[in-house]
Amino acid sequence: MKYKWDKKYLYWGVTAFLVIAASILISRVMPSWEIIMGWGDSMLNGIIPLVFGMVFAYILFPLTNFYEKKVFCKLMKPKNPRTPRYVAVACALATAVAFVTILLFMIVPQLYQSAERVVTRTPAYLENGAKWFEGFLDDELPFGGFAREMYENAVQYASSWLQTDVMPYFSTVVTNLTSGIAGVISTMINISLGLIVSIYILSGREKLNARVRKLSNAVFGSNITRKTAEVLMVAHKTFGGYLSGMALDSIIIGMACFIGLSILQVPYALLVSVIVGVTNIIPFFGPFIGGIPSGFLILMESPIKCLVFVIFIVVLQQIDGNLLKPRIVSHTTGLDGLFVMMSILFFGELWGIVGMLIGVPVFMVIYMLVKSFCEKRLRAKNLPEETQAYFNSGEDTAAESGEKA
Repeated sequence: MKYKWDKKYLYWGVTAFLVIAASILISRVMPSWEIIMGWGDSMLNGIIPLVFGMVFAYILFPLTNFYEKKVFCKLMKPKNPRTPRYVAVACALATAVAFVTILLFMIVPQLYQSAERVVTRTPAYLENGAKWFEGFLDDELPFGGFAREMYENAVQYASSWLQTDVMPYFSTVVTNLTSGIAGVISTMINISLGLIVSIYILSGREKLNARVRKLSNAVFGSNITRKTAEVLMVAHKTFGGYLSGMALDSIIIGMACFIGLSILQVPYALLVSVIVGVTNIIPFFGPFIGGIPSGFLILMESPIKCLVFVIFIVVLQQIDGNLLKPRIVSHTTGLDGLFVMMSILFFGELWGIVGMLIGVPVFMVIYMLVKSFCEKRLRAKNLPEETQAYFNSGEDTAAESGEKA
């Protein structure tokens, strides 16, 4: 009897073998999982300066290109054609460091003065609040006895909470503070190394780009390399255009806020303007993130000035949202408000403030790639590409079916 080969049995046999092999591999790897995770953390820590360097290089590239093409290539006639590039990189880095240094010298004294005022005036605020509250504890007033009973219960609960919950975690707070200081030092080291990496990237970006293309062509082929380059170009135009437009808008808003608050004689005008300008980069939630702590800071100084600040910031944000921002970033907008909010919430949950900052441009890149894919598929099927053509398409199809019937 001749045996008949069945591919189904081969499929199940290979599947069973792979499952058994994977189980054995997992059982061998699991005891060493902590060691593997430690290696992964070490590799990640080694990559962080490189990531910082790429981010710094991307941010400094427009300034470097401006210095090189518009300034030093016209002023210098060196023997080495790369000399303007090196000088441009140095000037761009010096400009960025000077800008950050000036900004810190402007903010830190204001922040110190604000903290000092809050600390020195807090006892007076608490004393006035206590006197105001004690007026409600008079038993002769309506609900006075009830208010006194609630006050005593609140004091007892607060005392118990401090003894049972807060004090045991004091050592944990000290430990976290120590680790936080170590984290700040580690971040500063990574930033310093990132700046050095960005200098190498900016100085030899053409050669680096050529090496990456060479490697990609060797591994993936020219077709995938070309498509990847097209996707990266779309991402660069969308991402860079959006961030540059939002940065320009935030600078204008910060300057307008400082001028307005100075005219209105609102305290902490410089500090508040910097906070409002920086947080304005975040869509939707930026005005609240910057406005709420700024309003509270001004409230500690003067409730009337706080009200003036709230009215002024609402008017300023209305002007920015309806007139200024659409004109500056009009070439990168196109997302519905729902998509913008979804991107902010999703990426904000993943990466915090950084996610809220880059969530919209990242989602815009994904949106444009999906849109390009859909339009290409629709053209292949001889279908309209405009979204307007699909409004009420179900009703039109039903009506055409009724007419044929």
